[in-house]
Amino acid sequence: MRCAPTEAYVGLVQYIDYDVTPIPPNNLLWPYIHKRLSFAHEHELRAVLPEYATDGQSNLGKPNPSDGFEAPVELDELVDAVFVAPGARKWFKDLVADVTKRYGLTGVVERSALDARPIY
Repeated sequence: MRCAPTEAYVGLVQYIDYDVTPIPPNNLLWPYIHKRLSFAHEHELRAVLPEYATDGQSNLGKPNPSDGFEAPVELDELVDAVFVAPGARKWFKDLVADVTKRYGLTGVVERSALDARPIY
């Protein structure tokens, strides 16, 4: 993945029913790449970055007292398009386009396909 640091573990989130599918204790990445089945509509991609201690040992799997950390990302490489919610007014689409342009995103801002009239 060109937009994330090279040490990132990148993959699609797996959506599971925690009552049926337990997270195995032998894979430290599983808790970070699994979510409840009710979030399956998100189709999320995650990047997990190991944070290294000053002695060079990975802190992956150890409790993290902080809320995480910022990682350098090439946002324009990551975002191809922004879709405005169905039913949003034109001024909102224009506002989203202005904000994306201000922050250097060159991707297209589009109306949701759910706004189109169905063909039947």
